[in-house]
Amino acid sequence: MKLRVTWALLVAAAIGASGPAYARAMAVPPALQAAIIKKVLSYDTTVALDPAASPRLVIVRDGIAESDLQALQTGFAANDIEIDVADASTLAEHLANAVAIYISDERIARNVANAAQAAHVLSFTGVSSLVDKGFVSVGLEENNGRPKIVVNLTRLQKEGHSLAAGLLALARVVR
Repeated sequence: MKLRVTWALLVAAAIGASGPAYARAMAVPPALQAAIIKKVLSYDTTVALDPAASPRLVIVRDGIAESDLQALQTGFAANDIEIDVADASTLAEHLANAVAIYISDERIARNVANAAQAAHVLSFTGVSSLVDKGFVSVGLEENNGRPKIVVNLTRLQKEGHSLAAGLLALARVVR
């Protein structure tokens, strides 16, 4: 019950903080994506995040509109997540100290999935079809006007991660 209340408060706060322009541009507004991704990272049972340190996430720039990239950067910064923006072609050198990666372009998804797997970083997206196709571990989609977490268990395992059962119970799980 506590988890549901936490999610409800998180969603309400992030929706209020995200402008209507981004709500139209992306299924789940960037500020809300950032808040949810921060929360999901806290339910990763394989990574011990230092509460005093900001987790580091790499955003793959390819295929993201500049306005959405800026909104994601702002959202992640507001949620105390350190950001590194990289092109797919230089991705490997950026993953060394990262715990997560964000992707939105299917054209480079296979290469990014391989890099995430090799570096054991948890992959995220705001494009749920990338989760359905097995390119990304955790995604977000809109369901009846609310964000819904989507988790691909096979990709999650390949990346060397595991999420708490309480979180998986709230998600749409792809096997």
